[in-house]
Formats: sequence, structure tokens, C-alpha cells
Amino acid sequence: MRDLVIVKLGGAAITFKDRPFSIRLHDLERIASELSSALKSGCIDNMVIVHGGGSYGHIVVETYRKMYRRKLELNTNMFVDTVLAMRELNNAVAEVLRYHGLPVIPMDTHSIVYIGIDGVKLYIDTIEKLLNYKLIPLLYGDVVITYSGFNVLSGDDIVAELAIRLKANRIVFVTSVDGIYTRSGNVIEILKYSEIDRVLTSHVSNTSSGVDVTGGMKRKLAAIKRAFQSENLETVYIVSGLVPKRLKSVLCNENAMCTRIVRG
Repeated sequence: MRDLVIVKLGGAAITFKDRPFSIRLHDLERIASELSSALKSGCIDNMVIVHGGGSYGHIVVETYRKMYRRKLELNTNMFVDTVLAMRELNNAVAEVLRYHGLPVIPMDTHSIVYIGIDGVKLYIDTIEKLLNYKLIPLLYGDVVITYSGFNVLSGDDIVAELAIRLKANRIVFVTSVDGIYTRSGNVIEILKYSEIDRVLTSHVSNTSSGVDVTGGMKRKLAAIKRAFQSENLETVYIVSGLVPKRLKSVLCNENAMCTRIVRG
């Protein structure tokens, strides 16, 4: 499988995280157009797309946390309501991507992931087969079954697992910000994998806005560090999906404002 790219559409890039169940339709349409253009231009050979929970899944989980003020491992209502909310968002995203010519196949994350005592178990046979047919699996951050009940699995963590199992070459995190910021407000343009721990402990500013139950930018960096366990992974980009043309530029290896994380 040549040049597999995993694209993560962050919840803040495709929804208004401070408005329950609201989609940034204009931005999503443009993101879909840029993905389609990059694919048609030959900048991408194979692609998997994962999207976050945004103002859908995060809102539901946070509502239950406020109601019960305790852990939700055994709350079946939370599990069902989150699954239904995320399916609604997944279908909406799929419709927009498909309208722009992307052959996406929506997939329920909770149906192919189990978290056991020894970690995440991801069943990827169907994903691999879809990629062989040049189709685009479309997964999402979700609530999944664990050995002790239910738990939130972020889209970022799913991306890391997919990168390792599918031997991805590139990962692009599409966010609502220009990249990783230092505490002084500057974008870190190039970051080496070996520097991630230092950045996590001393520099990174957690820039997520709205409700986020999965950890924001620091959680993203931790997932990126795990993804680099795959020797095939060459570069990870964190780029704004709210600024026109940046996403396509990154996908086509052209200059654009972003944070580029490289091996080293």
C-alpha cells in the first residue's frame, strides 16, 4: 500500500463546539473540496479520515458527567446517546464528503474497537480491504466497550492506532488553530519527534475552545508520539482547516502555515 495518509478532522474545525449539535457547514464544504482536489491531483494515493466529536459527542458525554458527577463506565444511557449523536455527525460529514466526490465509507468505531486490560484492540481487516478498493474509511471519536464498561476513545487515539496498524506514511490533523503554539503565542513550525516530551512539559499551550472531554492539544501530542512507533510514519502536520488552501497545500507537500512534526 503506497503513501497512506490519515486525515483527522478536528471537532472544532467541523462544528461550533460552543453550540450543541451545530456544524460549520461552510468550512466543512471547503475542507471536503480541498481533500477532493488533493486526491484528484495525485497528492494522495490512499486515505483514511477520522473526525472528532465536536459539539455532538463531547456535549453528550459532558452532560452525563454533570448529571451524575461520577465516572460513566457502566452508564448504558450515556453509551447509547453518544453513539446516536456521533452517528448523526458521521452521516452529515459523509454526505458532504461524498457530494465533493470522495468515496467515503462511514464506519462505526465502537463496532471495530475494544479496549482490554492490555490496551486497544482494533480490528482492521475491513479497513484494509476498503483501502485496496481505493475507498476511504470514515471513522470517528466514539464511546467504545472496554473490559470494565464503556469509555471515550478520542479521534486522536484512533489515528495513532490506525497509523501503527496500517503503517501510514503521513498524518494530517485539521484543527481550528494554526499549529502548536508556545506559551508566548508563536507557532512551532518544525518539531522533532524527540522533542515532543520537552514541548509537552514546558511549551505547549492547550488552545482548544469549547467542551473537550478528550484532552485538547496535549492529548493530541501524546497520540502523535505513540503514532511514531510506526517506522513508516514520516511526517505529522497540524494545520488550520479554517484558513482556505492550507489543507490542500499540506497534502500536496507545498508551503503552508502549520506545525510539521518529523522523525528525529
